Amino acid sequence: MSQAATLELVHDPATNRIDAKQVSSLLNITPTELAEIIKAKPASLRRRPQSESYQEALAPLVQAWDNLRVVFPNDQAIRNWMRHPIKRLQGKTPLWLLHEHGVASFSALVDELTGESYP
Repeated sequence: MSQAATLELVHDPATNRIDAKQVSSLLNITPTELAEIIKAKPASLRRRPQSESYQEALAPLVQAWDNLRVVFPNDQAIRNWMRHPIKRLQGKTPLWLLHEHGVASFSALVDELTGESYP
């Protein structure tokens, strides 16, 4: 699946922005969890999931997901990997890394795994 297809899954055509609720669904986490990860207020994210203020934080998550599609056969395999402890994280999960260390650290892990670089 191409990056355009990944973006299409989370894109809100009415605003031409990434929809945070769709990103949380793609990652199989709650909107509240996503709000914590991107340092947003959960109530605000629920009310305005396409807010311009979230776009900068959401774009790297969408890019990382797209890069993971090179390595994994489907989205469910990526979700499973995110919840599976890995040696590189001393037995912690990629989802733990995302929660505890943020999008940049998660993107760096994906970069190591896929050999992709982020602009």
